[in-house]
Amino acid sequence: MASSRHWFRGNFDVIISGMSYTPQRNLTVNFSDPYAFTGLAILANKEMTAGMSLEDMNSPDVTFAARRGATPCRGHRQEFPAGRVAAV
Repeated sequence: MASSRHWFRGNFDVIISGMSYTPQRNLTVNFSDPYAFTGLAILANKEMTAGMSLEDMNSPDVTFAARRGATPCRGHRQEFPAGRVAAV
């Protein structure tokens, strides 16, 4: 994850949002008490996905975009293993 690499190099003192807690990150980053809670959501073009269910999106014909190394990137791969993930 890009922000972790910068953190470990000492480029940042504080990260506000944008970094989810994971046990692995907790080994090197001191997390504060959460100040906000967010969930994950899928945003899709209505015309391109008309009539599709979530199950239909688990297809190699569907490409998800997510920030490389971020929690949503891993989440999409777990929930939609047949779908493709374009990590950006």
